[in-house]
Amino acid sequence: MNSDNEDASTVIYYVTMVGMYGSGKSSIIQKLKKNHFVKSYKPTEDKKIIKHTIQDNTIEDLEDNTVKISFKDTAGISNTTPSDTTSFLNRKAHIICFVYDYDNNDTYQCIKYLLESNDSLYSTNRIIMVIRNKVDNKQIISDSEQECDEQFREITSINEEIMFIKNFSAKSKSQEKIEKIFIKAINLYRDYYGEQPPPGGKKKSAASKADAYDDAPKKKSTKSKSSSGSNNNGSNKKRQTKNGKSSKNGKGKGKGKG
Repeated sequence: MNSDNEDASTVIYYVTMVGMYGSGKSSIIQKLKKNHFVKSYKPTEDKKIIKHTIQDNTIEDLEDNTVKISFKDTAGISNTTPSDTTSFLNRKAHIICFVYDYDNNDTYQCIKYLLESNDSLYSTNRIIMVIRNKVDNKQIISDSEQECDEQFREITSINEEIMFIKNFSAKSKSQEKIEKIFIKAINLYRDYYGEQPPPGGKKKSAASKADAYDDAPKKKSTKSKSSSGSNNNGSNKKRQTKNGKSSKNGKGKGKGKG
């Protein structure tokens, strides 16, 4: 799984960040990378690739390796129902991380639309994560609890194994705690898929690059099938097959965190 001119002992996991402008995708990466929260807002105009070396490596069977996360920070989406619902899948990614601002309903509706519009998200080997961001204090947690629970039910009804992070704050969470969330996602990937490579990585044509997140009218995408939700507030029980190994059971990734 090592690449990008890294040595043989280095393992890289790829994460693609998806969400509307202002949802906090870049802030999450910067806090993890530099342990610093940037208050000023500068929208991501084009994709950026940012690597982070995991400091507290608790990834099963990789404790003696150097493990890096390669983030693709995509340009923010400007529409709650973007016509392009697939361009973020072009880069290979073990984890696709959808981010929304708890206090901006448009950002939530956007990621919900993307999750509902893309059956292929759940039929291939990748972990799907949703982060409810900017929940900066306990008062917000208390005041928005009912709304949070409703959004949790809506997201997990799309696919019961989406990894939903209920109360996240790039501003107040420590670098260590943010790292642990991504380590958890990597461990889940390894439980389900072992050393299998993720999908994606196809080169885009010049035309498709120009069309990325173009909100001009296009053909409507097919709506995905829905499945029942499951409560996954931090326990993340793994599904077991008869031989005791974790199984994806054909659809999603039953997990979450408060």
